[in-house]
Amino acid sequence: MNQESRLKLIDLLLEFTGFTQRKDLKNHFGVGSATASRDIKLYEERFPENTSYNIRSRRYERLDSFECAFNHDLNDTLVYLTSEKWIVNHKNPGFGGYIGKGLPHGMQAFSVATVTRAIALIKVVDMEYSSLSSGNSSRLFSPHSLLSNGVFWYVRGFDRKSGEYRNFRLSRILDVAETNHLAQPEERLSNDIDWSTCVTLTIAPHPGHNNEHAIRMDLGLTDKPVLNFNVPSATAGFVLSAMRVDCSEDASMDYNQFPYRCVNLHELKEVGSMSIAPGA
Repeated sequence: MNQESRLKLIDLLLEFTGFTQRKDLKNHFGVGSATASRDIKLYEERFPENTSYNIRSRRYERLDSFECAFNHDLNDTLVYLTSEKWIVNHKNPGFGGYIGKGLPHGMQAFSVATVTRAIALIKVVDMEYSSLSSGNSSRLFSPHSLLSNGVFWYVRGFDRKSGEYRNFRLSRILDVAETNHLAQPEERLSNDIDWSTCVTLTIAPHPGHNNEHAIRMDLGLTDKPVLNFNVPSATAGFVLSAMRVDCSEDASMDYNQFPYRCVNLHELKEVGSMSIAPGA
Protein backbone atom coordinates (compact mmCIF):
# COMPACT_ATOMS: atom_id res chain seq x y z
CA MET A 1 0.00 0.00 0.00
CA ASN A 2 1.27 3.46 -0.85
CA GLN A 3 1.35 6.46 1.44
CA GLU A 4 -1.89 7.84 0.04
CA SER A 5 -3.70 4.66 1.16
CA ARG A 6 -2.29 5.07 4.66
CA LEU A 7 -3.41 8.70 4.79
CA LYS A 8 -6.85 7.60 3.67
CA LEU A 9 -7.05 5.11 6.54
CA ILE A 10 -6.11 7.85 9.02
CA ASP A 11 -8.90 10.00 7.60
CA LEU A 12 -11.40 7.14 7.73
CA LEU A 13 -10.63 6.28 11.34
CA LEU A 14 -10.88 9.91 12.47
CA GLU A 15 -14.27 10.30 10.82
CA PHE A 16 -15.82 6.94 11.67
CA THR A 17 -14.25 6.14 15.07
CA GLY A 18 -13.16 9.60 16.25
CA PHE A 19 -9.49 8.75 16.80
CA THR A 20 -6.43 6.95 15.46
CA GLN A 21 -2.99 5.81 16.63
CA ARG A 22 0.29 4.76 15.06
CA LYS A 23 -0.51 1.13 15.78
CA ASP A 24 -3.47 1.30 13.37
CA LEU A 25 -1.09 1.86 10.47
CA LYS A 26 1.51 -0.56 11.81
CA ASN A 27 -0.96 -3.39 12.32
CA HIS A 28 -2.89 -2.94 9.11
CA PHE A 29 -0.16 -2.12 6.62
CA GLY A 30 2.78 -3.78 8.32
CA VAL A 31 4.88 -0.60 8.37
CA GLY A 32 7.35 0.38 11.09
CA SER A 33 6.94 2.99 13.80
CA ALA A 34 8.99 5.57 11.90
CA THR A 35 6.83 5.26 8.78
CA ALA A 36 3.60 5.45 10.77
CA SER A 37 4.84 8.56 12.58
CA ARG A 38 5.77 10.23 9.30
CA ASP A 39 2.35 9.43 7.83
CA ILE A 40 0.48 10.93 10.77
CA LYS A 41 2.72 14.00 10.77
CA LEU A 42 2.11 14.48 7.05
CA TYR A 43 -1.65 14.16 7.59
CA GLU A 44 -1.47 16.81 10.32
CA GLU A 45 0.47 19.14 8.04
CA ARG A 46 -1.89 18.70 5.11
CA PHE A 47 -5.11 18.82 7.14
CA PRO A 48 -4.34 20.77 10.34
CA GLU A 49 -8.02 21.38 11.21
CA ASN A 50 -8.86 17.69 11.30
CA THR A 51 -6.95 16.28 14.26
CA SER A 52 -4.89 16.98 17.35
CA TYR A 53 -2.92 14.77 19.71
CA ASN A 54 -4.48 14.03 23.10
CA ILE A 55 -1.60 13.49 25.54
CA ARG A 56 -3.81 11.87 28.17
CA SER A 57 -5.30 9.24 25.87
CA ARG A 58 -2.16 9.00 23.70
CA ARG A 59 -4.03 9.15 20.44
CA TYR A 60 -4.91 11.55 17.64
CA GLU A 61 -8.51 12.67 17.96
CA ARG A 62 -11.05 14.18 15.59
CA LEU A 63 -11.61 17.92 15.90
CA ASP A 64 -15.04 19.54 15.59
CA SER A 65 -13.70 21.33 12.49
CA PHE A 66 -13.02 17.97 10.81
CA GLU A 67 -13.84 17.59 7.12
CA CYS A 68 -13.11 14.39 5.25
CA ALA A 69 -10.00 14.75 3.12
CA PHE A 70 -10.81 11.63 1.11
CA ASN A 71 -13.92 10.05 -0.34
CA HIS A 72 -15.00 7.00 1.65
CA ASP A 73 -17.45 4.52 0.14
CA LEU A 74 -19.89 3.69 2.94
CA ASN A 75 -20.22 -0.01 2.17
CA ASP A 76 -16.45 -0.40 1.95
CA THR A 77 -16.02 1.53 5.18
CA LEU A 78 -18.50 -0.66 7.06
CA VAL A 79 -16.82 -3.80 5.72
CA TYR A 80 -13.49 -2.47 7.01
CA LEU A 81 -14.89 -1.54 10.43
CA THR A 82 -16.46 -4.97 10.90
CA SER A 83 -13.73 -7.12 9.34
CA GLU A 84 -10.60 -4.91 9.04
CA LYS A 85 -10.40 -5.92 5.38
CA TRP A 86 -9.28 -2.96 3.33
CA ILE A 87 -11.22 -2.64 0.08
CA VAL A 88 -8.92 -1.51 -2.72
CA ASN A 89 -9.37 -0.79 -6.41
CA HIS A 90 -7.76 -3.33 -8.67
CA LYS A 91 -7.73 -4.30 -12.31
CA ASN A 92 -10.50 -6.78 -13.10
CA PRO A 93 -8.76 -9.96 -14.33
CA GLY A 94 -11.66 -10.79 -16.64
CA PHE A 95 -13.87 -12.95 -14.44
CA GLY A 96 -16.72 -10.45 -14.19
CA GLY A 97 -17.59 -7.75 -11.70
CA TYR A 98 -19.04 -7.79 -8.21
CA ILE A 99 -22.72 -6.99 -8.79
CA GLY A 100 -23.30 -5.81 -5.23
CA LYS A 101 -20.87 -2.92 -5.49
CA GLY A 102 -23.30 -0.46 -7.03
CA LEU A 103 -26.47 -1.47 -5.23
CA PRO A 104 -28.34 1.45 -3.62
CA HIS A 105 -28.04 1.49 0.16
CA GLY A 106 -29.81 4.72 1.19
CA MET A 107 -27.34 5.46 3.99
CA GLN A 108 -26.19 8.99 4.78
CA ALA A 109 -22.49 9.46 5.48
CA PHE A 110 -23.10 11.87 8.37
CA SER A 111 -25.50 9.47 10.12
CA VAL A 112 -23.25 6.45 9.66
CA ALA A 113 -20.17 8.30 10.93
CA THR A 114 -22.03 9.63 13.98
CA VAL A 115 -23.24 6.14 14.87
CA THR A 116 -19.88 4.41 14.34
CA ARG A 117 -18.08 7.05 16.42
CA ALA A 118 -20.60 6.44 19.20
CA ILE A 119 -19.82 2.71 19.04
CA ALA A 120 -16.07 3.36 19.24
CA LEU A 121 -16.42 5.90 22.07
CA ILE A 122 -19.20 3.96 23.90
CA LYS A 123 -21.52 6.97 23.79
CA VAL A 124 -25.26 7.59 23.55
CA VAL A 125 -26.78 9.24 20.47
CA ASP A 126 -30.04 11.14 20.07
CA MET A 127 -31.63 9.51 17.03
CA GLU A 128 -34.64 10.27 14.85
CA TYR A 129 -35.72 7.02 13.21
CA SER A 130 -38.37 5.98 10.69
CA SER A 131 -39.91 2.62 11.55
CA LEU A 132 -42.23 0.61 9.31
CA SER A 133 -44.42 -0.29 12.28
CA SER A 134 -44.47 2.89 14.37
CA GLY A 135 -43.50 5.72 12.01
CA ASN A 136 -41.04 8.47 12.92
CA SER A 137 -39.87 8.79 16.51
CA SER A 138 -37.00 10.13 18.59
CA ARG A 139 -35.02 7.89 20.89
CA LEU A 140 -31.84 7.82 22.92
CA PHE A 141 -29.76 4.93 21.68
CA SER A 142 -26.53 3.28 22.84
CA PRO A 143 -25.10 1.50 19.77
CA HIS A 144 -22.58 -1.30 20.19
CA SER A 145 -22.26 -3.28 16.94
CA LEU A 146 -22.85 -3.27 13.18
CA LEU A 147 -24.39 -6.13 11.23
CA SER A 148 -25.46 -6.81 7.65
CA ASN A 149 -27.85 -9.19 5.93
CA GLY A 150 -25.74 -9.07 2.80
CA VAL A 151 -27.60 -6.10 1.30
CA PHE A 152 -28.51 -3.63 4.07
CA TRP A 153 -26.55 -2.54 7.11
CA TYR A 154 -27.95 -2.38 10.64
CA VAL A 155 -26.74 -1.08 13.98
CA ARG A 156 -27.50 -2.92 17.20
CA GLY A 157 -27.63 -1.42 20.64
CA PHE A 158 -29.76 -0.50 23.63
CA ASP A 159 -32.86 1.57 22.86
CA ARG A 160 -33.92 3.55 25.93
CA LYS A 161 -37.38 4.16 24.49
CA SER A 162 -38.30 0.47 24.47
CA GLY A 163 -35.87 -0.56 27.21
CA GLU A 164 -34.52 -3.31 24.94
CA TYR A 165 -31.59 -4.16 22.71
CA ARG A 166 -32.74 -3.66 19.13
CA ASN A 167 -31.49 -3.57 15.54
CA PHE A 168 -32.01 -0.44 13.44
CA ARG A 169 -31.43 -0.15 9.70
CA LEU A 170 -28.85 2.57 9.02
CA SER A 171 -30.71 3.79 5.92
CA ARG A 172 -33.79 4.64 8.03
CA ILE A 173 -32.03 7.06 10.36
CA LEU A 174 -33.56 10.47 9.66
CA ASP A 175 -31.18 12.40 11.89
CA VAL A 176 -28.72 11.62 14.65
CA ALA A 177 -26.70 13.75 17.05
CA GLU A 178 -23.85 12.97 19.39
CA THR A 179 -24.32 13.42 23.13
CA ASN A 180 -21.72 13.76 25.86
CA HIS A 181 -23.17 10.83 27.77
CA LEU A 182 -21.45 7.46 28.03
CA ALA A 183 -23.60 4.36 27.70
CA GLN A 184 -24.50 2.93 31.09
CA PRO A 185 -22.92 -0.44 31.99
CA GLU A 186 -26.29 -2.19 31.63
CA GLU A 187 -26.65 -0.76 28.09
CA ARG A 188 -23.37 -2.05 26.69
CA LEU A 189 -22.34 -4.98 24.52
CA SER A 190 -21.34 -7.12 27.49
CA ASN A 191 -24.93 -7.07 28.76
CA ASP A 192 -26.58 -7.98 25.44
CA ILE A 193 -27.42 -11.65 26.04
CA ASP A 194 -28.94 -12.22 22.59
CA TRP A 195 -25.73 -10.97 20.96
CA SER A 196 -23.44 -13.19 23.01
CA THR A 197 -25.66 -16.30 23.01
CA CYS A 198 -25.64 -18.54 19.94
CA VAL A 199 -28.46 -20.66 18.56
CA THR A 200 -28.29 -23.52 16.09
CA LEU A 201 -30.00 -23.22 12.71
CA THR A 202 -30.85 -26.52 11.01
CA ILE A 203 -31.36 -26.08 7.28
CA ALA A 204 -32.51 -28.64 4.71
CA PRO A 205 -33.65 -28.54 1.07
CA HIS A 206 -37.25 -27.40 0.66
CA PRO A 207 -39.45 -30.50 0.20
CA GLY A 208 -41.10 -29.04 -2.90
CA HIS A 209 -38.06 -29.42 -5.15
CA ASN A 210 -37.96 -32.13 -7.80
CA ASN A 211 -34.17 -32.05 -7.91
CA GLU A 212 -33.26 -32.10 -4.23
CA HIS A 213 -29.71 -33.09 -5.12
CA ALA A 214 -29.01 -29.66 -6.64
CA ILE A 215 -30.13 -27.92 -3.45
CA ARG A 216 -28.06 -30.30 -1.35
CA MET A 217 -25.05 -29.32 -3.43
CA ASP A 218 -25.75 -25.63 -2.65
CA LEU A 219 -25.57 -26.43 1.06
CA GLY A 220 -22.54 -28.71 0.76
CA LEU A 221 -24.58 -31.68 1.99
CA THR A 222 -22.65 -34.62 0.60
CA ASP A 223 -22.86 -37.03 3.51
CA LYS A 224 -25.51 -35.66 5.87
CA PRO A 225 -29.23 -34.81 5.59
CA VAL A 226 -29.17 -31.29 7.08
CA LEU A 227 -26.84 -28.37 7.64
CA ASN A 228 -26.30 -27.23 11.24
CA PHE A 229 -24.51 -24.00 12.06
CA ASN A 230 -24.45 -21.56 14.94
CA VAL A 231 -25.24 -17.83 14.82
CA PRO A 232 -25.83 -15.19 17.51
CA SER A 233 -29.45 -15.25 18.64
CA ALA A 234 -29.78 -11.58 17.67
CA THR A 235 -28.91 -12.34 14.03
CA ALA A 236 -30.78 -15.61 13.40
CA GLY A 237 -33.66 -13.95 11.55
CA PHE A 238 -31.26 -11.89 9.45
CA VAL A 239 -29.32 -14.98 8.36
CA LEU A 240 -32.47 -16.92 7.47
CA SER A 241 -33.83 -13.97 5.52
CA ALA A 242 -30.57 -13.48 3.62
CA MET A 243 -30.47 -17.19 2.73
CA ARG A 244 -34.17 -17.15 1.72
CA VAL A 245 -35.10 -19.99 4.07
CA ASP A 246 -38.76 -20.97 4.43
CA CYS A 247 -39.53 -20.64 8.15
CA SER A 248 -43.26 -21.39 7.95
CA GLU A 249 -44.51 -24.24 10.10
CA ASP A 250 -45.77 -26.27 7.13
CA ALA A 251 -43.14 -25.31 4.52
CA SER A 252 -45.89 -23.61 2.51
CA MET A 253 -43.81 -20.87 0.90
CA ASP A 254 -42.87 -20.92 -2.79
CA TYR A 255 -39.86 -23.24 -3.00
CA ASN A 256 -38.60 -21.44 -6.11
CA GLN A 257 -38.26 -18.24 -4.08
CA PHE A 258 -37.28 -19.97 -0.82
CA PRO A 259 -35.25 -23.05 -1.75
CA TYR A 260 -34.39 -24.10 1.81
CA ARG A 261 -36.39 -24.94 4.91
CA CYS A 262 -35.61 -24.40 8.61
CA VAL A 263 -36.43 -27.68 10.33
CA ASN A 264 -35.78 -26.77 13.98
CA LEU A 265 -38.32 -23.98 14.37
CA HIS A 266 -39.48 -25.47 17.66
CA GLU A 267 -36.07 -24.63 19.13
CA LEU A 268 -36.25 -21.00 17.95
CA LYS A 269 -39.65 -19.93 19.27
CA GLU A 270 -38.17 -17.65 21.93
CA VAL A 271 -35.61 -16.05 19.59
CA GLY A 272 -36.64 -12.42 19.07
CA SER A 273 -34.93 -11.93 15.71
CA MET A 274 -37.07 -14.73 14.21
CA SER A 275 -39.81 -12.12 13.77
CA ILE A 276 -38.16 -11.09 10.49
CA ALA A 277 -37.50 -14.62 9.23
CA PRO A 278 -39.49 -15.51 6.07
CA GLY A 279 -42.83 -17.07 6.95
CA ALA A 280 -42.26 -17.00 10.71
